[in-house]
Amino acid sequence: MLAIIRKMRVVLETHCRTTYPGSFLANDWLGDMVRKIREDRDAYPAQALYDELDQINGYTSLYHHGENMADTMPDQIDPTELTGFTKRTLCIVNALQA
Repeated sequence: MLAIIRKMRVVLETHCRTTYPGSFLANDWLGDMVRKIREDRDAYPAQALYDELDQINGYTSLYHHGENMADTMPDQIDPTELTGFTKRTLCIVNALQA
């Protein structure tokens, strides 16, 4: 389950970099992308995705670098919540119909 959560970030980061070239740098992580959109929505064509990206970033941020892994066990991850966020991620990248 942790691997899926971490991969969601990679999928979104790659999608944003390739779909919006010039808007995000190669070293921008999902949190950076969300911050950039929040700070200057008019400058980013991805601004329509802001709410979804922000919510997925919030959900996945607890797990993306492995901090406090001793405190986070796979059985503490709600599978229904994980499924919902995974589907939302796939919808953003057009890999799943809404």
